[in-house]
Amino acid sequence: MNSQSYTDLFTLRGGEYDRAMRLNPSARDQEFLQAIEKVNLTNGMKVIDVPAGGEYLRSFLPDGIIYFPHEPCDTFYRQNNDIASNSLLPLPFEENGADVLFSIAGVHHLEDKTELFNEFFRVLGKTGTLVLSDVREDSKVAKFLDNYVGSNNTTGHQGIFLHSQTASELKKSGFSIISDTIESFYWIFDDILSMGIFCNTLFDIKKVSSKQTVDAIIEYLGIDEFPDGKVGMRWELHTIVARKS
Repeated sequence: MNSQSYTDLFTLRGGEYDRAMRLNPSARDQEFLQAIEKVNLTNGMKVIDVPAGGEYLRSFLPDGIIYFPHEPCDTFYRQNNDIASNSLLPLPFEENGADVLFSIAGVHHLEDKTELFNEFFRVLGKTGTLVLSDVREDSKVAKFLDNYVGSNNTTGHQGIFLHSQTASELKKSGFSIISDTIESFYWIFDDILSMGIFCNTLFDIKKVSSKQTVDAIIEYLGIDEFPDGKVGMRWELHTIVARKS
């Protein structure tokens, strides 16, 4: 997919994605926290979030952070409507202006990431930090998304996921790699039924029931039940921290 295809995709199903996140805003806390914990955020830092979706990252940032979201699709609810565009690229930010850029779970919808990575480099200031966190190819998550979600939602799913050469691609854009890890964590739900409803809504799954999605989650990903009665859906992302050099 090119950057316009990203916009086309979430113009169609961004509303359902956002509805799931508003109904169960804490489900993916661990996903956002594992990215935030990769950097030392201090008062006055300028942070870019792209693609920002419904600005879910905002609530995890400490006080005093200057937050710049960029999301091209108006199907997401956005708290900050001052920065708006109908395309993902180029990024609507000045050169060398940001301290940190987060990109979480969005770039697997882009086939050629070269322009995106070049834009990340352009908008970060000297020694600025990029935290790129997305699905890894051939992972359990990738198979769940492409095989199960793609077969049962309204738009299909064919991810162009992060891989063993992604770090090298970032280096070609000028970055130095600080860390390159696979981060495992949970999406947390009050019960199994809530898990199925959340995933059917988030991924706009229309062809099967929430119960069938629960069965698929157990098959593809696995779950764990906690003493407090909550359920953890196993999830993982490939997280790369890079610095502008």
